Formats: sequence, structure tokens, C-alpha cells
Amino acid sequence: NTSVGACALYANTTGDRNTAGGFRTLKSNTTGCRNTAWGYAVLAANTTGCHNTGSGYNALTSNTTAHNSTANGYLALFSATTGGWNTASGYLAGTAITTGCANTASGTESLRSNTTGCRNTASGSVSLYKNTTGNENTAVGFQALKCNSTGSYSTAVGSQALAANTTGNNQAFGTFTLKTNTTGTLNNGFGYAVLEENTTGDHNTAMGHAALNKNTTGCRNNGFGYQALCGTTTGKFNVGVGRSSGGNITTGSCNTVIGTDAETSAAGAVNQIVI
Repeated sequence: NTSVGACALYANTTGDRNTAGGFRTLKSNTTGCRNTAWGYAVLAANTTGCHNTGSGYNALTSNTTAHNSTANGYLALFSATTGGWNTASGYLAGTAITTGCANTASGTESLRSNTTGCRNTASGSVSLYKNTTGNENTAVGFQALKCNSTGSYSTAVGSQALAANTTGNNQAFGTFTLKTNTTGTLNNGFGYAVLEENTTGDHNTAMGHAALNKNTTGCRNNGFGYQALCGTTTGKFNVGVGRSSGGNITTGSCNTVIGTDAETSAAGAVNQIVI
């Protein structure tokens, strides 16, 4: 063992191959082995946990028996006690995690509020910021899935993708995609600002720049192409294929529109097929 600093490895008995540098680092360690701690009170509460690495003020300071966690940054994984296999890098990254396990947080305040949620991945400043107990979410990008709290199995890739999502199970790929979605579920968006204004609408699929961009509560719509069904707000069961297809539909439902700039006869049209 190697220790540098007051009270570093203070209680160690049989733990071996530990490295501690800084005041109170690995202070409570007894039999834990192969831990590395650098900085003020890093891994201070660790007793039997092994293979942990902490760097930064109070990083992993509450860890007791958990194994295989890595924390780099101010208060990173600060509250983690028995939750193992967590990785956090950045200011306050994963700071509230207690027993949650197998989480990865990279970026300032990413996964900051997570407590018991497991197998979440957050990469980007404030990504998955409000997640508490949600599991198996993936967020990549600034504020991606920021407001998700208990929702599980969502994927957001892109700045502010699914930023307002709370409980829904959705997939969003692209900047601002599904940005305002809150409880809408089983939506799929691919492209810039796709389904951006959706809030509680569910079972929508859109692919292409600003496709279904104005949809709010409409359900089971499918738009494929640049600005396909871009005007739809509350309409349901519409299909638009092609550039600006069905762009005039707002509240209409059960329409199929195929072709560039193809439109129905009215914004509230029902059961029309336009090719």
C-alpha cells in the first residue's frame, strides 16, 4: 500500500495494493484492495470495497463496500454507498447515486439526481439531470433527457433531445428531436427538430428534417421526408411520405399522402388518399 497525507489509509488492516494521496483518503478502509484515491476525502468511507478509483474533492467519499466504480471530479459519485460498477466524470456527475449500479455519467451535472436508477448512460452537460429511479436510459448531448425522472428505456442523441421527457419510453436521434415531449410514449424521431413540439402524443414515427415538427398530442402518425406532416398538431393515424407531404394537415386524421408537396383537400381532412 502507498499513502500520502494525513489519515490516509488510517484504518487499513489487511487491504493490499491500495494507493491513497490526500487528507482522509481511504481513511476507513480495512480489507478493501486495489483502490486508488487522490484528493480530499476521496473514498473516505470505503471499508471492504475493491477496484475503485476516485479523483477530486470528495469523489466516492461515501462508498463503503461497492466495487469497480470510478469517479473523477468535484463530488462525483459523492453519495454512492453500495452501488457498484458506476463511472462518473465531471463536476457533480452522479453525485446523488446511492445504491444505483452500472451507471455512466460524463459531463457537468450529468445524472446528478440519480439515486437508485441502474444501467443509465449520460454523456453531455446536464444530461439525464433529473433522473432518479429510471433505468436503462441513454442520453448523449447537452440537456439530453434532462427532465427524465422515473422513465426507463429511452434513448436521446443530440442537444436537448427529449429534454422535457419525464416518464415516456421514446427514441430520439437529432438536435431538438422530441424536445418538449413529457409523457408521450413509444415515439421515434430521427433528424433535426423531428417531433420537436410533441408533448403527450404517442406511437408516432418521423424521419427527416422537421418531420411532424408541430405535432403536440396527435398519435400514431408516420412522417418520412423533409417536413413531412410538419403542420399536424392533434391529427391521428396520418401517413406522409415525401418532401413536405401532408404539410397542410393540422387536425385531420386517417390520411395517406405520398409525394413531394402532396396535400389533402383541407387541414382537417379525414380518410383521404393522395398520391
